[in-house]
Amino acid sequence: MKRWAFSIIAVIACALSAQATIRTVNSNGTGQYLEIYLAVNAAVTGDTILIAPGTYNSYSDNPNINGKKLHVIGAGWDLVTTKSFTVQGAGATRTIIEGVNTGSNYISLSSGADSLIVRRCRTIQVSFSSLVLIVEDCILATSGDCFSYAQYLNNVLLTFSHCLFVNTNASPANNHNAIDIGYGTQSYSGTVLVQNCAFVNYNKPFDLYHTSTVKALAVINSVFYDWGGTSRSWGTYGPATVFEYNASDSTAPAIPGFFSDHVLLAGDDPFVNYDETANYVHGTSDLHLNGGTGGLLLTDAGHPDPSFNDLDGSRNNIGIYGGPRPLVDNGVPGYPFAISLTVSSPLFNGESLEAQSVGRIGPRY
Repeated sequence: MKRWAFSIIAVIACALSAQATIRTVNSNGTGQYLEIYLAVNAAVTGDTILIAPGTYNSYSDNPNINGKKLHVIGAGWDLVTTKSFTVQGAGATRTIIEGVNTGSNYISLSSGADSLIVRRCRTIQVSFSSLVLIVEDCILATSGDCFSYAQYLNNVLLTFSHCLFVNTNASPANNHNAIDIGYGTQSYSGTVLVQNCAFVNYNKPFDLYHTSTVKALAVINSVFYDWGGTSRSWGTYGPATVFEYNASDSTAPAIPGFFSDHVLLAGDDPFVNYDETANYVHGTSDLHLNGGTGGLLLTDAGHPDPSFNDLDGSRNNIGIYGGPRPLVDNGVPGYPFAISLTVSSPLFNGESLEAQSVGRIGPRY
């Protein structure tokens, strides 16, 4: 049955992307490769690697995409668990990784490659030492820094869209930040864009201002909730910083004067399911807006520019499910995957085959 299921994946994917070589990975032996790194090593620039549901955590399976641009697509972060991904080398520019869960491991953009796109992934950290990073529809959950950057570079662009930043530590350390850029005297110049994100259980979401740095931070349509730790602050950032149409609850520090159109939730819970005592619990917490006072305060409360409108054309809802491309639950990719296939049994020679398949496909970018 699994062999049939993965054959369907390959056929559909080839039809969608005829110009690229499709390489299939399945831990049960029905794909071209048993492990992800084997497919990565065999691939050339322009190839797509499809990862079937499974756990890929053997000692050797730490994929290193070196010097080639690839599109790596897992069946979703709820179905595909991997180890760390490293992207490096000039030829790897604009590599895309999506639909995987790296567990307690990370995704790293190293020297040489000047850009990386990470979509619909669940990971503990994305680290970066290059020019352009786009992180969309991701959950970044860790007891430390979710995003880390340390390099001397100019004119970089970092974009976080519809991402959930979670501090999983019951007592967050005061030196841990959701987005931490630069260490000590290391610096960079450029722009950080944060749109329709959620930050939970952090005591300081941003640490962007280090020695001799010049940078712009723009935070729009995002919610900061269930703050942890003791020394709570909005963090450090450069003078060219904009906070517009965001929201925070009663656990937040004082709102700086330059924040505009900020929504104060006070003690009103805006989410369908969130237990402040347990903090965020993966698989249980639900950050869709509820129909109560808190949820209504964030409904149609985002930036009024039509480019931010929700899918139904209404004004942007603050949080990860607002805007024209809301967070896709479980990281379901924009490529079709057959998840299961049921055939009639027993099947005898000469009989017709009756099969029912269950698949998934998320919105395409």
